[in-house]
Amino acid sequence: MELFGSTALDALVEWTRARTNDERLRLAEATLPTLARLGAGARTIRDRGPRPAETLILYQREGCPFSRRVREALAMLDLDARIKPVPRGSVRHARELIALTGDIEIPVLVDPAMGVVLASTDAILAHLFQHYGRGHVPLRLRDHVTSKLATKLRQGRGQDGRPSIAPSRALELTGYEASPASRLVRETLDELELPYLSRPLAPHSPRRRAYFAEEGTMELPRLEDPAAGITLYGASAICSYLERTYAFGPDRGLDAGVPDERTVPMTARARRAPQIEERR
Repeated sequence: MELFGSTALDALVEWTRARTNDERLRLAEATLPTLARLGAGARTIRDRGPRPAETLILYQREGCPFSRRVREALAMLDLDARIKPVPRGSVRHARELIALTGDIEIPVLVDPAMGVVLASTDAILAHLFQHYGRGHVPLRLRDHVTSKLATKLRQGRGQDGRPSIAPSRALELTGYEASPASRLVRETLDELELPYLSRPLAPHSPRRRAYFAEEGTMELPRLEDPAAGITLYGASAICSYLERTYAFGPDRGLDAGVPDERTVPMTARARRAPQIEERR
């Protein structure tokens, strides 16, 4: 129960702030992957190692079961990472992947300080726990069967890309992997292929006390849009903002002009986008 207690409390806070039954249903559905994964990524482990000298970079997809195991490790180790979403139909970050590794399989982790690029889930987990933990990869993170189940429970959410406007500066998301409310935000970020800085703040994180002192609340998730000078709390407010600001459609988007990859309809983008593969 201790494993789920703080996560359940965070979900309850978001539930009480939900204004409609539809919002409450979405939160309930987003809880299922956390249950399937038995709370992996629900709290920060105590035996953490040194911190990276430079921020890690992760190419991943929210609905990818192998990417999920890496995100869980980041939450457990309390590690920030620059997230580069690679949804199906991706053009923006798929091109970066090809230039980086020569193919388009995910997940891929870049550790700039150590000068390494890792393109295998098991290799990524081993690297993270060897250098930033205590060497041992927890058993729960080795299980890909329940991670695949968690993906099926979300019924394709966070998998397929949608046309969007690229932010001029990377967004910043504070939350953690097992949080249902954070999951809803990550799915929207990934579908819109919006890069963001992930700041995990799972229960037992040593940064929680400082966060409360600075923000005056423990409400999560928190999204900061540095370019707009806006900070938002809660899945509903954040997802609505992302859709209004960055989703591209007939009633929103850039001024009329020559289209670029940010504004081309997804059907056209998908026809020429490389096929993204998931890697164990």
